[in-house]
Amino acid sequence: MRRKLRVMWDYDAENPIWDRRGGIGLEGLGLSEELCVALRQWSAALTQEMWEVIQTDDEALTPEAQRLDEEGQRLAERVQAELGDRYAIRYVGVDD
Repeated sequence: MRRKLRVMWDYDAENPIWDRRGGIGLEGLGLSEELCVALRQWSAALTQEMWEVIQTDDEALTPEAQRLDEEGQRLAERVQAELGDRYAIRYVGVDD
């Protein structure tokens, strides 16, 4: 049975990979250091952008937040490629 994981952003979550119990550490998954760094940078950048979004009356995603959301999808695809068939990776977008 494949382990189900989600790549998902959440406010101030350093590690944006989650299982059914919550956020999990990246180190034990066997991901490359480059991908771990990219995931953490993506999460931090999206956190900064989303704090700005919620401070406006119009909570629509900014173009930068949309770009970062699309980057999250690409990162999820990289996670799937690195982890292979023993994991099922799903991206949960900002608006999901």
